[in-house]
Amino acid sequence: MKVWMLVLLTMSYSAFASEFTHIKLIPEFEHYLTHGETKSPQKLKSAKAMSANDNSFVATFESRMMGALLGVSKGTISNPIPVDGEESPLYEEIRRHLESAHQQLGADQVANINRLNQQFNLGSSNFSGFSWQKPFGVVHVYVDRQVTPNLFGTNWLIQDTFNFYIEATTLLERLNEEGLSNMSATEIAAFAGITFSRVYTYYHYANSYQEGLQADYGKLFLSFAKFNQSGLESMAHEEILKREDNWTASAGGIISTPPLYNISFSGGVLAQFDLQQMTSVSNTNTQDQRFKIGISSKKTTSAGATAELQLDFFKLLKFSLLRFDLNYEYASGKEITLGLNNDQWQHVKNDSAEYAEFKQVLRGHSTVKELEPYVVRLDESSSSSLESRGSILLWGKMQKSKTEQIRVIKDDTVRVFFKNYSQNVKVVQNFLSRIFSAIIYKLLKLPVGATNAAIYSRQLTMEYEATHAQATDPKINRIDGTEQFSFVLTQYYDANRTDRWIDRGFKNDMIWFVDNFTTLPKDYKTSIRSEQLKGPMRAESNLRVEKAGFDYLLASSENSVFYQLAVVCESKKKDDWAREDRRSSMLNRSQTGNEDCVKDMGLKYLSFRSDYLSNHLKPSLAKFKSFITQYYKEAGNIASLQALFGVDNTFINGTLQARTSMGTSFTTSFSAGQFRGLGVIDNVKRTTGSRAVASIVSE
Repeated sequence: MKVWMLVLLTMSYSAFASEFTHIKLIPEFEHYLTHGETKSPQKLKSAKAMSANDNSFVATFESRMMGALLGVSKGTISNPIPVDGEESPLYEEIRRHLESAHQQLGADQVANINRLNQQFNLGSSNFSGFSWQKPFGVVHVYVDRQVTPNLFGTNWLIQDTFNFYIEATTLLERLNEEGLSNMSATEIAAFAGITFSRVYTYYHYANSYQEGLQADYGKLFLSFAKFNQSGLESMAHEEILKREDNWTASAGGIISTPPLYNISFSGGVLAQFDLQQMTSVSNTNTQDQRFKIGISSKKTTSAGATAELQLDFFKLLKFSLLRFDLNYEYASGKEITLGLNNDQWQHVKNDSAEYAEFKQVLRGHSTVKELEPYVVRLDESSSSSLESRGSILLWGKMQKSKTEQIRVIKDDTVRVFFKNYSQNVKVVQNFLSRIFSAIIYKLLKLPVGATNAAIYSRQLTMEYEATHAQATDPKINRIDGTEQFSFVLTQYYDANRTDRWIDRGFKNDMIWFVDNFTTLPKDYKTSIRSEQLKGPMRAESNLRVEKAGFDYLLASSENSVFYQLAVVCESKKKDDWAREDRRSSMLNRSQTGNEDCVKDMGLKYLSFRSDYLSNHLKPSLAKFKSFITQYYKEAGNIASLQALFGVDNTFINGTLQARTSMGTSFTTSFSAGQFRGLGVIDNVKRTTGSRAVASIVSE
């Protein structure tokens, strides 16, 4: 636990100073942090008996601490932890800069976006937002605004993000520079991989894209100053303000063998721990409820191993021939939802114990005792995933599967859900990048990752509510009704470069993907072909299917389904597969090529269908997954996916991101079909009182 306290040194040394005995602080500074009478600067300021020498002593180290934190000097310091609604040197210095400059900063960014939109001929709202960043000493600040269509309305959703980031080794180096610690470079390097970030996210709305870009810049640049009582009370209807803290620590090692006939072997392990704490407040502003407060905490532990066979070029360069990676991850979390109407809110403000705990909740504490009467829902979740990667020379493949269990508890009723992911990724690496990374590692011992020339990913995500048997055994994948099930088919294609002759294959793949798996106008194909839009490019498409689509498949005749399978497999005997008498004969005979594709997929479909009919119309999701995974792999376009579930029963959305010929970032979004929600779990949470946002770009 002492390792975690390292980063807290920048924010709460008055509370945790005794934990830092393993860090080599200079004796005077260690005394300043740990001495019982002087460890709290707030107490120091009010202590009447403090001598002039003591005051000078404290002021010196306060100033040097501020120099290490923010690169500035300050004569007095209250408490370096960013405490919402109270004075904090960290917030004070950042706020001092942004309060006077944020209006002009925002106006300049919007003017730049508008100029780019006018110069581009694919519409006036294709650049979805802007970002800005600036370092404040060891604290890195990054802000971002995204304006996208709101899936739950006709207006536009604004997502403003304000990010603080601190990395442990940078902090320790600055402490050394300020003379507050005495650690060698090797000792500091031991803390690499320990990071802390705090992210504020403000969701609000606008009637148009342009209005969204120009909306209140204070919600973007000063959101950290609004996470308090006055800030919450000024929120408009359905606005959401969220604060998220993320801690990360990792450690590992690697070994390698001497080359034998220019071939060497290396292997390694890596362990990582992540802690995420989040507090969100939404203003529902109704008679029954004014504020909904979400408090969540999630812990993730992962362990991985890698093995690699390398070719040694005369002890000059090492080039990977074969590589295999295996990673396992386990996560658990809890989320508490509080609901307060106007009378209850007034009671909380007037009750000292409840209000004190409310302020603690805003600061990220997840314990609820005094506020327990206002709890409306408790969610518990756990998940495990297994990921494997393999590569040969420049070509790689990754497979990942993950199962997550979610328990929603409300009014003494427990509902259990499962979410199952399966992903398949194909990768082509850039040859020159591989050579470059090998050279850099040889010369500087810096591990520089090779650039991927292209990535094609397909993922199936299934959500379903558990029956009693499933609650005790997740392998029993059977649901009582189709309203308990939903799934999403997600795929994306990444191309790093598309503007050189050697990249024409990747460019053609991107054009194929945009044409077949998005609903973007055909003009985009021309823009990519003419390099008006170029890499790095990413196109992503999501197809959502819920009860109506699943019912459509279950009600379809075997003849119509087999005809569609024959279309997907590009069979030359489509009509034969669609006739029951001929199909039976073909299924009993050996098939080759495209016909074998129809037979193999058809047998999986028949297994799913017969199981459904023989088990009181309760579908087996395990058998459905086996069938749909292969169908998804063979489907060459959106039309093939829609044909299986009905055009009117699917919802498609996604994005295209690229660079323009002028070198600027470009983003556009698309959607088609009737939106019925983000999935069965999200729909249930909404009916039990949760409020969340959803846009075409960010869900």
